[in-house]
Amino acid sequence: MVHHPQNAPVVRLIFELFVAHKVKLKVAELLNGMGHSTANGSAWTEVQVDRVLKHTSARGIYAINTTRIGESGKREPRPENEWFRIFADPIVSDELFEEAAGILSKKPGAPA
Repeated sequence: MVHHPQNAPVVRLIFELFVAHKVKLKVAELLNGMGHSTANGSAWTEVQVDRVLKHTSARGIYAINTTRIGESGKREPRPENEWFRIFADPIVSDELFEEAAGILSKKPGAPA
C-alpha cells in the first residue's frame, strides 16, 4: 500500500506542528494559513486535525473490518481480534506518533 503523495507531507506536518504547539486549533490555523486544505478541499478544523493525529495510518497501519451492522441495524464496533490490518510505510516515526499521543492524552487544561 502506498500513501497519497500529496497527503503524506501534510500528515507529517500536522504531527510536527502539533508537537511544537500542542494545540489542535493552532495547527488548523497554521495549515490554513499555509494554503493547505483537506482531501476534499475544505479548510482545516480542530476536529480534522484530531482525526489525523489519532489515525494509525500515519504509522503505516490500516485497520479494516472494524465495524459491523448489529441486530438493531446500526453500525457497531467489532472486537479487535476480528480486525484485519494492512501495513504500509509509516508517514511519521513511532516516536513522533507517541509524542503526539501523549500530548493528546493529557486532560484539558493541564499543562502540556
